[in-house]
Amino acid sequence: MKFWEASPAAPTANEVSDQSTEVTGKTEAGAILTITAENADGELIDTKTVSVNDGEAPSAPNVQGNVKSSSETVSGKTEANAEVTVKAGDNVIGAAKADDKGHFEVEIEKQEKSTILSITATDAEGKTSKAAKVTVKK
Repeated sequence: MKFWEASPAAPTANEVSDQSTEVTGKTEAGAILTITAENADGELIDTKTVSVNDGEAPSAPNVQGNVKSSSETVSGKTEANAEVTVKAGDNVIGAAKADDKGHFEVEIEKQEKSTILSITATDAEGKTSKAAKVTVKK
């Protein structure tokens, strides 16, 4: 559930006719819209609820602390509910989902000193962030 500091602006919808196959319009990212269809008698035919996407990839994850050769997790913060992937070179070594506040902890196998890890976040829209790069310390 999202709480707004102020109510979001009312959405605007483009004209819809009996030939339309989609409804388009504009509102704020993160808003939740409920669209209802009624027949000529005012009877409810269908309801659809949608969440408005921001259309942008998440920012690169912020990795907290150092990753050491003895580390078995990589943790940090990213976009809420994003899928976080950790790679060593081209190999995926761990993945986990961030919580609803964006905190994540990915389990990994211990890595050798100087290994470069790439950490990305992928949102519900399938957009992937730029990689945060971390070098494994001793």
